[in-house]
This record gives sequence, structure tokens and C-alpha cells, in this order.
Amino acid sequence: MKASGVTYRDQAVLCRTNKRLNEIAAGLEARGIPVLHLGSLFEREEVRDLLALLNLAIDPFGDAMVRVGTLPRYALTLQDIYQIAKTIRDDDISTLEGLAALQADVALSVCGRAGLAQLVEDLTDLKNTSTAWEFLASYLLDKTNHARDIATSKTISGQMKGVAIWQFLNFLRDEVPIKDGLPIERTLARIRQMVLLAEERDLRQVPDAALHMNAVRLMTVHGSKGLEFEAVHVPGLTVASFPSSNRGQRCPPPDGMVEGSDILSAKEFAKQAHATEEECLFFVAISRAQKYLNLYLPKKQPNGNNRSESKFLSWLPPHLVTQIENPDQLSGPSITDDPNTIEVCWSDTWRMTESRLTAYERCPRRFFYTHVMGLGSARKMTAFSKTHDCIYDLIRWLKVERLSEAPSLAAAESAFDDIWQRRGPVGHAYAAAYRQLASRFIRNLLAAGDGREFLEAKRLPVELSSGTVFVEPSEISRQQDGTISVRRVRTGYCRSDEYSRLEYALYKLAAQAEYGAGVLVEALHLTDNISEPVPTTDRVILNRSKSSNKMLDQIAAGQFPADTDPISCPRCPHFFICAATPRGRIKQS
Repeated sequence: MKASGVTYRDQAVLCRTNKRLNEIAAGLEARGIPVLHLGSLFEREEVRDLLALLNLAIDPFGDAMVRVGTLPRYALTLQDIYQIAKTIRDDDISTLEGLAALQADVALSVCGRAGLAQLVEDLTDLKNTSTAWEFLASYLLDKTNHARDIATSKTISGQMKGVAIWQFLNFLRDEVPIKDGLPIERTLARIRQMVLLAEERDLRQVPDAALHMNAVRLMTVHGSKGLEFEAVHVPGLTVASFPSSNRGQRCPPPDGMVEGSDILSAKEFAKQAHATEEECLFFVAISRAQKYLNLYLPKKQPNGNNRSESKFLSWLPPHLVTQIENPDQLSGPSITDDPNTIEVCWSDTWRMTESRLTAYERCPRRFFYTHVMGLGSARKMTAFSKTHDCIYDLIRWLKVERLSEAPSLAAAESAFDDIWQRRGPVGHAYAAAYRQLASRFIRNLLAAGDGREFLEAKRLPVELSSGTVFVEPSEISRQQDGTISVRRVRTGYCRSDEYSRLEYALYKLAAQAEYGAGVLVEALHLTDNISEPVPTTDRVILNRSKSSNKMLDQIAAGQFPADTDPISCPRCPHFFICAATPRGRIKQS
């Protein structure tokens, strides 16, 4: 289009989602095409770097070093960062004040020692009691030349980084409604909340002062309402992308509540409303073009399968459409190294367990941070989660006590009281209600063990073609008829898809390998007090065995990509450092 006389600033790319826009922005910039796009402000790399600095100020575990250490100013290797974070955890020292003392105590590379010394100098006199704005303003303006370098950038991408940081600092000046904790803690908690509830959309808008840049505008179809451009590009016109699939509602209204839905159920009405909205969005997208409208239909999936075209393409009058079967493509930069591939030298004592493999299945990058690097950021604890954690401590206590005799309800309650005083939500406004809930769990737990002889709940190996996975059962017992039972105990409800999960297939494989085909694999769910055999089919076990082998191969190959999700990511303890990948390999100690 530029060759046809249409400047970059007069062109726009419209997508259904911000995630897709981020991918397109990265692709265009890699090919030398300037773009005007902020996207999700808190997920931009330059803003994540600043968030990691804030997290470093208040993080007792030093996890934020994973991202801060990768900044070019410090250039720490992966092994350097691993040693620093491990020492901070093992010695229980304050990260902000304790980094200076680490220079002499930690075995670092020559470059790592120089990088750490520079970081210590940059953080000198910065306080974790200051506000987030004060902390970063001092770091950017007084301690480093970061702000100057960005302000003098001549490239569009460099200037957009400056716009993003300017937008972020303006956000930090506003008062945070959360009142608990240090000012920086409150700011980070507010950001998690905003991303989780999608309340940061206003921050995605490019400021008016930046609209003069000669760059392609990237925006969602929703965000383009009321705007027009000489040329508009709409990618991804496949049946699975535009219109987007109806995923239902997380919290649907009761039938009959929505006006005009008398003859439809809430589910049917929501489906109809979704289809109508997608049609309106397609009209908005194609009506933004003044002269040129380019619609894109990729015909192949990454795995080689064919894609089906969007039904909306059939709405266009054929005599107005010019089809280009094999359009010219701009070649991208060659990729020599996969940033997600990390060389790991495993410790001799490290073992793959069913919980670790399940963690990898959920998010390989979180698995790497937690189980490979051993990062210790704690999740945000609530009274509810503290109560459940106390119950799991009691389950571990029962593992030992039941080997000699069955504890009475009074003994179990007494043991739980000790746990509760140490780890429970003591002092919470509803502590009595949570303690009552815990008592119900304890009664259910003891009742489920009546008439059983409990055995040592030892680790059970599962020998797979790609490696060994150790299952750590909650209970192993012998029933009155002599049947061996291997049971998994959970505090929550039994979900609709519960027994299709990886853990249960591994439980079954491990139990049968240890005790034979006659073993009984059970699940106990304390909230709804359901204790039942696990109905896992042979087909599910076969499929789960294949997926387990595949994941073990990926782990051995050092593949730890981030699996982003708008719900789970803001709740992840590593949200502010993901997906930083320091250079070099890691050797566990």
C-alpha cells in the first residue's frame, strides 16, 4: 500500500483481540514497518521491566532478579540470577538492602559480579516505603540514563516505548484505592486486579500527542468505531477467528431476567446476542476503509491442516472483490535461537512428580520459574486459601499418625488447632466461620478412613518411555476385604471434568504398577464429601501417557514457553517477570 502512495499513518490493521494485535505488531516491526500500538500496557516489555523493578523493591524472595537482571545495563546470566535468588531465599535476607552484601558471598561470573555491582549502585538510597511513582522516577531520571536514551530515540518503536512509559508513569501518579500494605505493594495489587477485570483498556489508547507519527495504526475493531482510514487491513477471516467462537458466559443471568428473552433460555439468548455482535463488528471493520479494504484469509494452519473461510466473506458482492491467491510476502528476520529453549543441568536429587508435570501442563514457563529455578514468590493468600492449606497440613499429619493408630476426632482437632494458630486466618473477621468449615472437612476426612488399615503413603514410580514420574499419593490403605486403595484427597468440589485430568491417569498407572490390576484408585473431595473410585478409561490413560511422554521430551529439550491466559496470568506469582529469559544455562545445586 505504501508503494501505491498510501502513507503508513493512513493505514490501519483491525483485529478482534489485543493478543492478535500484539503478534502482528511484533511481526511488522521485525520487518521494518513502524506501528502505532500500545496494546495491553502492563504486558509491554519496557513496562514489565519497570514492574519487575517495583516488585524487586518489596519481594522477599528476589524473584524479580530474573527480569531485572536481563536488562542490558546489568546483563546477568541465568546461572548468576539463579545463585543470587537462591542465596536470598536460603539466607532470608531483604532483597533491596541485602543485594550489596551478596557481592562478596555469591559465586558469580565476572560479568555477573559487575552487573550486580551496577544494580546495587542504581538501587542505593531507593526505599521500598516510597510510592511506585517516586521509586521509578528516581530510578529513571536520577540513577540511570534510561529516560534520556528513550527520549532521544529516532525510531518509531523507540518513541512508542517512551509513550508507553509516559502513560505508565501517569497512571502511577493516581491514588490507589487499595489500602493495605506498602505503597508499591498496593500499586502492584491494583495492576493485577485491573488486568484480571480488563479495567486497563483506557490505558491502551495511544495519546493524541503521538498520533502524528508516520506509522501503521493497530487497534481492535471495537476501538476503531468512529474512525476512518484510507486503507484498512482485516486479517484472520477464518471460521474460527472472525466471527469468534461463542464461549458462553461465566456467570449467565437466570432464564427470563433479560428483557426480550422470554421464549429463549439465558444460554440461547446469549448465543444469539453473540452472533449479532459479531455481525455488527464485521460491518464496523469493513466500513472503516475510505478507499482500500484488504481482507486476509490464511488457508493453512501451522500444522498443515486447511482453514475454513469466515461466513462473512460470502456476504461481499463478487463483482467488488479482487482475489489474490498468492500475495507477495515480506520475509522476516531469521531465527537462530528459540528464546524458550533453555539448557538445564538437573540436580541429582530432582525428581519429576505428578504435581510438577501437571504444573508444566498448565504453564511451562511457570513450571520453569517455580520448579527449575526454585523461585519462591508466594501467591496472594486469602482466608479461604489459608484454611485449605491448613487442611493439607493436617492430611500430611494424618499420613504419619495413621500408621500406628487411627486418631480420634478430638486428637485431629487438637493437631489442627496447632496448625491453625501457625498458618490459619487467625484474626480475620470471619475466622470462626472458616474454622467451622475446617471442622467439617476434618470430620469428612476421618469418616472416609473408617475401617481401613493405613499403609505408608510412599512415592510410586510411573515408568514411561520418556522418563519416570513419581506419584505422591495422599493415602494408601487396605480395606476390610484386603483390597489396596490408593487415594487422592482434595479439599474442593468434584468438578465435571475432574477425572479426565492428568493426575488421575498417573495415579492409576502408578497404583497398578505397584499393586497390580486389582488395586482401587479413589478420590476424596472434602467440600462435597464425595469418596468414589476414579472412573478413568483405558483410552484416557493411553492419551494421557502419550501427552506425558511428549511433555517429558519437551522438558528434556529445555522448552518452557509461556501459556498466557487472561484469568490465570494476573493471579500468577511470576506475572511481573514473565517471560524473561536470561542468557546462558542453569545448573541446579
